[in-house]
Amino acid sequence: MIASLKHIWMVCLTGLGCLVLLVIKMQWQSDIVIQISRLHSSTSYPASGEKFITYLPHSGLHNQRIALINAMVLAKQLNRTLIMPELNLGRANYWRESRKLERQLSECPLRATINKAEVGHGTSCYGYARYVPSTVSSVFDLSAVASLGIRVTQRLDMGLDYFQRQYGISANQMHYIRDASRFSYRIFDHRNNQMDMKNYEQRIDIEDLQARQEQVLVFGSLFSSNRLALEQPDLVWLWDYLFTEVAFHHPTVMQQALDIVGRLGGPGQFVSLHLRTGDGVFKAVMDQTFQKVQLQLYSSQQQQEHSFEDGALLTDDDVLILSALNEIQDPTDRLDACLKLQPSNPFVTGPAVALNPRLRLIYMATDAPDPRRTLHHLYAEFPCLFSLSDFPDVITATLTAHALSPFTEDQQPSRLGPLLFPLIDAEIASHGSLFVGTAKSTFSKYIMYRNNRFLTYYPQHKPVIA
Repeated sequence: MIASLKHIWMVCLTGLGCLVLLVIKMQWQSDIVIQISRLHSSTSYPASGEKFITYLPHSGLHNQRIALINAMVLAKQLNRTLIMPELNLGRANYWRESRKLERQLSECPLRATINKAEVGHGTSCYGYARYVPSTVSSVFDLSAVASLGIRVTQRLDMGLDYFQRQYGISANQMHYIRDASRFSYRIFDHRNNQMDMKNYEQRIDIEDLQARQEQVLVFGSLFSSNRLALEQPDLVWLWDYLFTEVAFHHPTVMQQALDIVGRLGGPGQFVSLHLRTGDGVFKAVMDQTFQKVQLQLYSSQQQQEHSFEDGALLTDDDVLILSALNEIQDPTDRLDACLKLQPSNPFVTGPAVALNPRLRLIYMATDAPDPRRTLHHLYAEFPCLFSLSDFPDVITATLTAHALSPFTEDQQPSRLGPLLFPLIDAEIASHGSLFVGTAKSTFSKYIMYRNNRFLTYYPQHKPVIA
């Protein structure tokens, strides 16, 4: 019975995946036709009275996404059209004071394509050697935006003269909100809002922005989940809704992620976690993160009919199974063995029988290189732990993916492919019955929101731990 249910899940998932990919491909093709036609069009003057906002992008893709969502909320509240800047799919560019950042965005990506030496260490364009620009709609699903009455359009390049060249808007019709530091300003949704300033230096009330008559408001950075001090319930809801709905929808990402979800037994058949290890503070506290992951995976079993105190209550059968699994070196063979141990999917057949947490099927999204070597102690403790590196055919297929944006049409597939791996990781992890994240990681926060969205479609809800 369980086997037949899993077969049904695989068939349904395959059909669903094909349908999703068809819709995404049709939408993507439409987006690209529109964007390419704009690239070759002459100056397109805005409708009479139309006003705009825009901002300067920086940092990694998830931080860029947060800035985009903040800008969408502001566009709604100010009744202005958001001119979305390009996304950088490559290595993160650094935050800089707004005047310097706008010059870098205008000059450095082009320099990088002409001569890599001009963007090397010590140059004014340092950090742009792996800058890969893309349109927003080729990466994120914007279908929910129009239904909310939020008007958006794509900025086609980051040139300093863009607004004059594209819209015929002169400098005296533009107002700049400059940031001299990362935390220059926090924007409050009404003048009586008494929320804390946190680390920000300057308070900006929305009424002051609404009073500006210039045709374009240009912000510096809009990154940070705390950038907007939102107190009004409709705006709090809007931010949360956009954070959940503005998700990755690249066809290659969806295709490869759904493929792996199917191999893991289907949606909700596995636990997922995100372990960030590779940079900054996350690398410094990696051991503490390991301990947190172990503790939370054990404590998650307390929701079952049986609990495993101290995380180590193994039966004789469990010991034998763990030993047998650790003897299986091939990841595909080990996955097959692990799938046979898993309880029936609670989203299909009701509450699952408790399984020792060390035998749970787990998918780990991680930035760790060669995780079976660098995180060997986790794999030893949880032999049914798998990551993207265990699916080499998916990696190969992703490396042949082509750019989906007129900004990147000249890029080689091998350059785009690796940039999609974290997005595939996130999509797979969002389909777990339980998600364990890395504290303070925007990547974990994204997966958490998407996992909560996934769980709302099923009667059996599992808590998300981040």
